Amino acid sequence: MKWEQKIELVKLGNQRNNNEETHKIFLNYVLQHVTDFDLQAWDMFSNLVEITFDKMKEDIDFWKEIYPYMNRDKFADNNLNFRSSLRLFMIIEIMEDHFKFNKKT
Repeated sequence: MKWEQKIELVKLGNQRNNNEETHKIFLNYVLQHVTDFDLQAWDMFSNLVEITFDKMKEDIDFWKEIYPYMNRDKFADNNLNFRSSLRLFMIIEIMEDHFKFNKKT
């Protein structure tokens, strides 16, 4: 992912709580660019999203679309900091355990 796109990701992520429209703009931006995410982009993303059952349930369609791109092996990479790795693994666990997402379905 290009640096300019990462800047836009963070900018939109920081504005996402302003109102419902800015929240949707952020989610759509992520979906539009998720195929280009590198570890740094995943790091940024993990620190921009709210990891709670209720908030994730509100955005369940978003999480269904992004789930196939989330990869435990990639997130266990030593180049990703501990906090971001933990947050990304928490997201995956919530999606699989709480929402019963499965990459095979």
